[in-house]
Amino acid sequence: MGIGCLRGPQVQICKMSDQQDPVTGVFHFTMTGQAGAFDVAAGACVTVPNVRTPAITITEQAVPDVAVSAITVQNAVSSGPPDLDGGSITLTMSERAPRITFTNASVPHGVARWTGDGSINPRGLRVTHGFGLHCSVNALPNHLDIKWGDADANRFHSDELTSVSCFTVPPQCSSGAAAPTITGSGTGSYNGAAGATIKFTLTDAGEPGINDFASYNIQANGSVVLSASGCLQHGNHQYHPTR
Repeated sequence: MGIGCLRGPQVQICKMSDQQDPVTGVFHFTMTGQAGAFDVAAGACVTVPNVRTPAITITEQAVPDVAVSAITVQNAVSSGPPDLDGGSITLTMSERAPRITFTNASVPHGVARWTGDGSINPRGLRVTHGFGLHCSVNALPNHLDIKWGDADANRFHSDELTSVSCFTVPPQCSSGAAAPTITGSGTGSYNGAAGATIKFTLTDAGEPGINDFASYNIQANGSVVLSASGCLQHGNHQYHPTR
């Protein structure tokens, strides 16, 4: 067989519905290196044959009042955690046929949400974070990722919120009006090991984001591995009121 006849592995894209907040209907996906969109109904899969691109990004097109609550991968290596807010994941292909499963949940009406990222620099330690959170532990997705240390050697990735509250307080980084604030706690992994916990506070003091505030306390193996707070040096927090 000539080189021009070699075929690449197939990729299977599957759609699951969250049990607590189920979804129905057909969802649309795009994949780098492939023309057009792929339609996948909730509870079904579609197979994309002969994928020759060594690295691919699969993106689910956004649907109003529906969130991507999880993305799981089989038979491939992801280049990092999935982007649940953007509904995408990037993979390094293998000879085996990858299977990527997107799980969607309906977003309850009346629940405010938060998005954003940023960095603080307490005591010369640069700490960066990114998040997509709701003012309810039952409204998904809720995720918070934090990196710190030399070359971002230390990483925390949240798995679940155990408590959360949203309110307004006087801003800590400016003299403006009361700022929307989210505070909560949760569980997650520290440098890939499960069992870590976090307590956090984030504020949105309007534009520019340098007036926003972040505070986090992360524990792992019975010890505090990060306790940091400060005004943003870079980035922006965005509070999205209830619809």
